[in-house]
Amino acid sequence: MSDLLSKVKLKAKHPLEIMSESSLLNKLRSNANKLLSIEDLIQQNLSLNLQVAALKGDTLHLIAPSSSAATNMRYRQQTIISLLRNQYPISKLKLSVRPKEPPPPPYLKPPNKPSPENARQITIAAQYIENEGLRKALIKLSRRAHKPKAAQ
Repeated sequence: MSDLLSKVKLKAKHPLEIMSESSLLNKLRSNANKLLSIEDLIQQNLSLNLQVAALKGDTLHLIAPSSSAATNMRYRQQTIISLLRNQYPISKLKLSVRPKEPPPPPYLKPPNKPSPENARQITIAAQYIENEGLRKALIKLSRRAHKPKAAQ
């Protein structure tokens, strides 16, 4: 088995070389480039924050980030079509609203536990605190200390 592997020499191909061999990938790349150029054209000329989703036949599907942006786009629909008609065969627009997802909540790591020595010092300090709530909070904090593992 190892003799066979030593005789076979595989040449690593560059991604562009692979894409040039596949007509399907070329078609996909050219379609993606077309959609990106349409999006750039809209943003440069009309200052609309829209995403281009698809171009099927003579219908361009756009995605707005909010309903107010979608309403603004509907009022400017003919302007968009006339702007794009020079380069692309577009006669209709389809619009969807997809609000941006809120960012995930930040990860809050659990608080560090005080060492046994710090816990002892907190307990001693808590004895001299006159405020009842603060004293109870400090005692509770001192009880959360790392417990040394028993020797086995």
